[in-house]
Amino acid sequence: FRIIVLGDSVGFGYGVEASEMFTRLLEQELGETSGDEGIEVLNLAVSGYNPYTQAALLDDVGRSFEPDLVIVQFCINDLNDPTLHFDAQTRIHLGTIPDAAFPDPAARRSEATFAASGLSLCRRSRVCSRVDDLVLAARARDPDQDAKLAAARPVDGSDGPEWPWIEALYLEMARASREMGAGFAVLAFPYPAQLGGHDPDPVQTRLIELGKRNGWHTINPLPRFRTAARRREELFMDFWHPTPPGHQLAADELLESLACAGLLLDSASTACESD
Repeated sequence: FRIIVLGDSVGFGYGVEASEMFTRLLEQELGETSGDEGIEVLNLAVSGYNPYTQAALLDDVGRSFEPDLVIVQFCINDLNDPTLHFDAQTRIHLGTIPDAAFPDPAARRSEATFAASGLSLCRRSRVCSRVDDLVLAARARDPDQDAKLAAARPVDGSDGPEWPWIEALYLEMARASREMGAGFAVLAFPYPAQLGGHDPDPVQTRLIELGKRNGWHTINPLPRFRTAARRREELFMDFWHPTPPGHQLAADELLESLACAGLLLDSASTACESD
């Protein structure tokens, strides 16, 4: 039984050991739960990728692995200009990157407006205020943070092109998965600005609605992360990337949620069905 995981630097395991990544932990937990060593979780996440490049990778490389389940890891910065994560040399070499790779092509940043435009867009988001303290602290530590901060700003409005863009690409990946005979799911990975609340988060809510509307399963670890955050656990090392405890929480949620949705081996699903 083979699972492939598509994602960005969160799924890639930025900042943690390979043994601490949620993909490796999920593989171990699946083997322990099912008693079957013939289970693989293949990590195809690439730092800097977004749903546009993930869909291309699935079609170009993912098919060759003949997966039984495809999981796409969402990060809040998927909804921002992807070049905000690139250094200057990368942006020069990728100058011909197509508009289709941008959630909002009209918001493509030139070098001159690279930092300022992204930050100004934040003022239109009601979620942005949650990261203001993090922004000020990060800028004090790192004078080059402005470009990174622009990509950390959540996009939660419904009047822009970002959400239709990501829905179309998830639909493309879901169709490709069905053609391969594989299940499809989206992992709605949390980010630090969401951890302090109790009410349903608008980003997670929207991702869950996308899944219900289009027939795929959405894994939402946010409640588990909020519980751990109240215990003062350190779950993130920066705006996006989880610590080893954060990866462990994601793996635990994946195992439970996928089992309950019937997307795993029968032996791995039994425990959930009997609870």
